[in-house]
Amino acid sequence: MSLITAESANDQGYQAIPLPRSPGDEAVLIATMVRRSCGRRSRRAVLYVHCLHDPFVQPELAAWYLERGFHFYVADLRAARPRGREATLAEYFGYLDSAARQVRDADGNDTILVSAHQAGAVIAALWCHARRAARSAEALILADPEFGEDQHWLYRILAVRQAAGPRAGPGAESRLPELLPRVQRRVRRGLDISCPVLVMSRPPPDSIVASGAASRAGPPTRLGPHVTWLRLASAVPGLATHDRAIRKRLYDELSRWLGAYLSAEVRDQLL
Repeated sequence: MSLITAESANDQGYQAIPLPRSPGDEAVLIATMVRRSCGRRSRRAVLYVHCLHDPFVQPELAAWYLERGFHFYVADLRAARPRGREATLAEYFGYLDSAARQVRDADGNDTILVSAHQAGAVIAALWCHARRAARSAEALILADPEFGEDQHWLYRILAVRQAAGPRAGPGAESRLPELLPRVQRRVRRGLDISCPVLVMSRPPPDSIVASGAASRAGPPTRLGPHVTWLRLASAVPGLATHDRAIRKRLYDELSRWLGAYLSAEVRDQLL
């Protein structure tokens, strides 16, 4: 498994696409996203929001969508960070705005699924809330979202980091947590995302539940009017799993949910 980035795009069959600044925005540098076409005529796409400490975008996940007629785009939030400082939430949103314009307006897709994992899921959810009037996405899929510091999935991530030891250097991975707590607090107050939302998460390990803090944690007050919470036994899209049965159930559930909420034309090709 490897990270799909602008630097490795050509090696994995992807095309790097430069994204211009928003009009009048001089703070954000010209950023890049990557795209892989599904190989047939289609006007639907997945915009995968990759964010900082996400380990990678699984090629298997991209292949699953490509086989079902979705073009696959990767928007790496690290590309929104101006040189020498952390990006603001407005700059992250500006980058996602540019990415969505590329997918919908420049490339002519009329159905966009936004998919995100861990910290990227929190930013994506807040962006979809902020852009709900513009209908920036037809569906939002959140995998193991880090909704707050008292949530069990963040405890698990911190445990993994502690076991692995400190990371070397002041890289991008160390910067989002400075912004993340503020974003998490906003999400936990409740959102009003207009498109259907699927939240896929794993149960916490027994040792984490026993800690008490995580067991008291709850989901955000509200994400939107159409939200499905799916608890999987092990893995979620964006995380590695070598269990064939788990992967099959994961994609069966994803296919069923997309079939329930997308148009009849898309459902016919998913089911």
